[in-house]
Amino acid sequence: MTVNAERVGQVIRNGGLVWYNAANEKLVSKQIIQAPQRDGMMDNYTHAKVEFGDNEVLLKSVPGPEGADAVNIKYRDRQATFADLEAPGYIYSDSFSGCVFYLFRGPLGYLHAVHAYRGGGRLADPTEYFKARGGKLLYKWDSLGKLTQDELMSYQTGAVLACVSRDTIDVFAFATKNREVKRLIDHTSIPGWVASAGVPV
Repeated sequence: MTVNAERVGQVIRNGGLVWYNAANEKLVSKQIIQAPQRDGMMDNYTHAKVEFGDNEVLLKSVPGPEGADAVNIKYRDRQATFADLEAPGYIYSDSFSGCVFYLFRGPLGYLHAVHAYRGGGRLADPTEYFKARGGKLLYKWDSLGKLTQDELMSYQTGAVLACVSRDTIDVFAFATKNREVKRLIDHTSIPGWVASAGVPV
Protein backbone atom coordinates (compact mmCIF):
# COMPACT_ATOMS: atom_id res chain seq x y z
CA MET A 1 0.00 0.00 0.00
CA THR A 2 0.96 3.65 -0.45
CA VAL A 3 0.44 6.25 2.26
CA ASN A 4 -0.99 9.48 0.90
CA ALA A 5 0.30 12.23 3.19
CA GLU A 6 -0.26 14.87 0.52
CA ARG A 7 -3.98 14.08 0.28
CA VAL A 8 -4.33 14.03 4.07
CA GLY A 9 -2.63 17.42 4.30
CA GLN A 10 -4.94 18.90 1.67
CA VAL A 11 -8.06 17.78 3.53
CA ILE A 12 -6.78 19.14 6.84
CA ARG A 13 -5.62 22.48 5.40
CA ASN A 14 -8.94 22.90 3.56
CA GLY A 15 -10.96 22.40 6.75
CA GLY A 16 -12.41 19.10 5.57
CA LEU A 17 -13.69 16.12 7.52
CA VAL A 18 -11.39 13.73 9.37
CA TRP A 19 -13.24 11.13 11.38
CA TYR A 20 -13.40 7.59 12.69
CA ASN A 21 -16.39 5.34 12.05
CA ALA A 22 -16.70 2.83 14.91
CA ALA A 23 -19.39 0.61 13.33
CA ASN A 24 -17.28 -2.58 13.15
CA GLU A 25 -14.68 -1.89 15.80
CA LYS A 26 -13.15 -4.49 18.05
CA LEU A 27 -11.10 -2.96 20.84
CA VAL A 28 -7.63 -4.36 21.52
CA SER A 29 -7.03 -3.59 25.19
CA LYS A 30 -4.40 -5.05 27.50
CA GLN A 31 -3.03 -3.57 30.72
CA ILE A 32 0.77 -3.40 30.80
CA ILE A 33 1.36 -1.43 34.00
CA GLN A 34 -1.48 -1.30 36.48
CA ALA A 35 -3.30 1.80 37.68
CA PRO A 36 -4.26 3.21 40.15
CA GLN A 37 -1.01 2.30 41.95
CA ARG A 38 0.65 4.53 39.37
CA ASP A 39 -0.27 5.97 36.02
CA GLY A 40 -0.86 3.00 33.77
CA MET A 41 0.41 1.80 30.39
CA MET A 42 -1.91 -0.16 28.17
CA ASP A 43 -2.59 -1.32 24.64
CA ASN A 44 -5.88 0.38 23.78
CA TYR A 45 -6.67 0.73 20.09
CA THR A 46 -8.79 -0.39 17.17
CA HIS A 47 -7.95 -1.28 13.58
CA ALA A 48 -9.22 0.80 10.66
CA LYS A 49 -9.09 1.24 6.91
CA VAL A 50 -8.47 4.73 5.50
CA GLU A 51 -10.80 5.91 2.74
CA PHE A 52 -10.69 9.26 0.95
CA GLY A 53 -13.76 11.19 -0.11
CA ASP A 54 -14.41 14.69 -1.37
CA ASN A 55 -12.44 16.76 1.16
CA GLU A 56 -12.71 13.88 3.64
CA VAL A 57 -10.52 11.32 5.38
CA LEU A 58 -12.53 8.47 6.86
CA LEU A 59 -10.99 5.88 9.14
CA LYS A 60 -13.45 3.02 8.82
CA SER A 61 -13.18 0.50 11.63
CA VAL A 62 -12.48 -3.13 10.80
CA PRO A 63 -12.66 -6.00 13.31
CA GLY A 64 -9.00 -7.03 13.03
CA PRO A 65 -5.65 -6.42 11.33
CA GLU A 66 -6.69 -8.14 8.09
CA GLY A 67 -7.45 -5.41 5.56
CA ALA A 68 -6.47 -2.64 7.99
CA ASP A 69 -3.96 0.09 7.19
CA ALA A 70 -4.50 2.24 10.31
CA VAL A 71 -4.80 2.15 14.08
CA ASN A 72 -6.95 4.41 16.23
CA ILE A 73 -5.55 4.93 19.74
CA LYS A 74 -8.33 5.30 22.29
CA TYR A 75 -8.02 7.71 25.22
CA ARG A 76 -8.30 6.26 28.74
CA ASP A 77 -8.32 8.20 32.00
CA ARG A 78 -5.00 8.00 33.92
CA GLN A 79 -3.40 5.83 31.24
CA ALA A 80 -0.76 6.10 28.56
CA THR A 81 -2.55 4.18 25.82
CA PHE A 82 -0.64 2.96 22.81
CA ALA A 83 -0.63 0.97 19.59
CA ASP A 84 2.11 -0.52 17.45
CA LEU A 85 2.39 -0.09 13.69
CA GLU A 86 4.60 -1.65 11.05
CA ALA A 87 5.06 0.77 8.13
CA PRO A 88 3.34 1.70 5.93
CA GLY A 89 0.12 2.89 7.56
CA TYR A 90 -1.72 5.57 9.47
CA ILE A 91 -2.03 6.39 13.17
CA TYR A 92 -4.97 8.39 14.52
CA SER A 93 -5.95 9.62 17.96
CA ASP A 94 -8.29 12.36 19.17
CA SER A 95 -9.76 13.94 22.33
CA PHE A 96 -6.60 15.93 23.13
CA SER A 97 -7.06 18.86 25.51
CA GLY A 98 -3.84 18.65 27.49
CA CYS A 99 -2.68 15.11 26.74
CA VAL A 100 0.56 14.34 24.93
CA PHE A 101 1.15 12.31 21.75
CA TYR A 102 4.44 10.41 21.33
CA LEU A 103 6.06 8.35 18.59
CA PHE A 104 8.82 5.91 19.51
CA ARG A 105 10.77 3.64 17.19
CA GLY A 106 11.32 0.24 18.71
CA PRO A 107 14.52 -1.83 18.31
CA LEU A 108 12.83 -4.05 15.70
CA GLY A 109 11.72 -1.09 13.57
CA TYR A 110 8.11 -0.93 14.69
CA LEU A 111 6.49 2.37 15.60
CA HIS A 112 4.95 2.71 19.03
CA ALA A 113 2.41 5.56 19.20
CA VAL A 114 1.13 6.82 22.55
CA HIS A 115 -1.75 9.00 23.78
CA ALA A 116 -0.60 9.98 27.28
CA TYR A 117 -3.16 11.25 29.80
CA ARG A 118 -2.58 14.48 31.68
CA GLY A 119 -4.81 15.55 34.54
CA GLY A 120 -4.44 17.28 37.88
CA GLY A 121 -0.95 18.37 36.90
CA ARG A 122 0.13 14.77 36.35
CA LEU A 123 1.29 13.20 33.09
CA ALA A 124 1.24 9.45 32.39
CA ASP A 125 4.68 9.75 30.79
CA PRO A 126 5.65 6.63 28.77
CA THR A 127 9.23 7.71 28.06
CA GLU A 128 11.04 5.57 30.63
CA TYR A 129 8.97 2.52 29.70
CA PHE A 130 10.01 2.66 26.04
CA LYS A 131 13.55 3.87 26.73
CA ALA A 132 14.17 0.85 28.97
CA ARG A 133 13.11 -1.39 26.08
CA GLY A 134 15.39 0.19 23.48
CA GLY A 135 12.89 2.69 22.10
CA LYS A 136 13.95 5.98 20.50
CA LEU A 137 11.71 9.04 20.79
CA LEU A 138 10.99 10.39 17.29
CA TYR A 139 8.23 12.90 17.97
CA LYS A 140 6.30 14.50 20.80
CA TRP A 141 3.27 16.80 20.56
CA ASP A 142 2.07 18.35 23.81
CA SER A 143 -1.48 19.62 23.33
CA LEU A 144 -1.44 21.69 26.53
CA GLY A 145 -2.03 25.31 25.56
CA LYS A 146 -2.29 24.53 21.85
CA LEU A 147 -6.04 25.17 21.71
CA THR A 148 -7.31 28.61 22.67
CA GLN A 149 -9.77 29.11 25.49
CA ASP A 150 -12.44 30.00 22.93
CA GLU A 151 -11.79 26.77 21.05
CA LEU A 152 -12.03 24.72 24.23
CA MET A 153 -15.19 26.51 25.32
CA SER A 154 -16.78 25.69 21.96
CA TYR A 155 -16.01 21.98 22.56
CA GLN A 156 -13.15 21.68 20.11
CA THR A 157 -10.44 19.13 20.86
CA GLY A 158 -7.09 18.24 19.38
CA ALA A 159 -6.47 15.28 17.10
CA VAL A 160 -3.43 13.71 15.48
CA LEU A 161 -3.12 11.83 12.20
CA ALA A 162 0.30 10.39 11.34
CA CYS A 163 1.05 9.13 7.84
CA VAL A 164 3.82 6.55 8.05
CA SER A 165 5.74 5.49 4.96
CA ARG A 166 8.88 3.39 5.01
CA ASP A 167 11.11 6.47 4.76
CA THR A 168 9.12 9.45 6.12
CA ILE A 169 6.51 10.15 8.77
CA ASP A 170 4.19 13.14 8.37
CA VAL A 171 2.34 14.07 11.55
CA PHE A 172 -0.62 16.44 11.44
CA ALA A 173 -2.02 17.87 14.69
CA PHE A 174 -5.23 19.83 14.35
CA ALA A 175 -8.27 21.23 16.15
CA THR A 176 -11.54 19.48 15.38
CA LYS A 177 -15.23 19.49 16.26
CA ASN A 178 -17.94 17.15 15.03
CA ARG A 179 -15.56 15.56 12.49
CA GLU A 180 -14.69 18.93 10.94
CA VAL A 181 -11.12 20.24 10.96
CA LYS A 182 -11.14 23.74 12.42
CA ARG A 183 -7.44 24.54 12.30
CA LEU A 184 -4.10 22.93 11.50
CA ILE A 185 -1.94 23.32 14.60
CA ASP A 186 1.25 21.54 13.56
CA HIS A 187 2.70 19.59 10.65
CA THR A 188 6.00 17.84 11.22
CA SER A 189 7.87 15.64 8.76
CA ILE A 190 10.34 13.04 10.05
CA PRO A 191 12.52 11.86 7.14
CA GLY A 192 14.74 8.81 7.53
CA TRP A 193 12.96 7.75 10.70
CA VAL A 194 14.03 4.10 10.45
CA ALA A 195 17.69 5.07 10.91
CA SER A 196 17.11 8.13 13.10
CA ALA A 197 18.92 8.35 16.42
CA GLY A 198 15.82 9.97 17.86
CA VAL A 199 15.43 13.25 19.70
CA PRO A 200 16.51 14.13 23.26
CA VAL A 201 14.09 13.02 25.97
